Amino acid sequence: MQEQFSNLDIIQEDSMNYAEANPVFICTSNELMEKLKCADVFEFNEAVNRALKTCQSLSISLNQHFKRIYSGHHHQTLNAEWHFTSLACYLVIINANPANYNVARAQLFFFEKRKGI
Repeated sequence: MQEQFSNLDIIQEDSMNYAEANPVFICTSNELMEKLKCADVFEFNEAVNRALKTCQSLSISLNQHFKRIYSGHHHQTLNAEWHFTSLACYLVIINANPANYNVARAQLFFFEKRKGI
């Protein structure tokens, strides 16, 4: 488990600094879905919405941690995806569906790192 989620250390450490002046966007929604092997876009968007609500409830700037990017070419459908900071990634993962084995492992990983297990 340690190898698969080694990059999650960075997410957890950086997520504690949520009031950064210039936050760094570390991954996209597509990249995070791929890492978690989450095939259900609707389910993933539910986790994103819960993460957004968490920030709103705590008066954490959404624009600092979540950026919606649209791409496409002439006469094509626009594709939209999110860009996330460490805090946004962390919140999406802990709000994702633990029925997905990889999500559950990532959630446990954060718990173990937090507790120093």
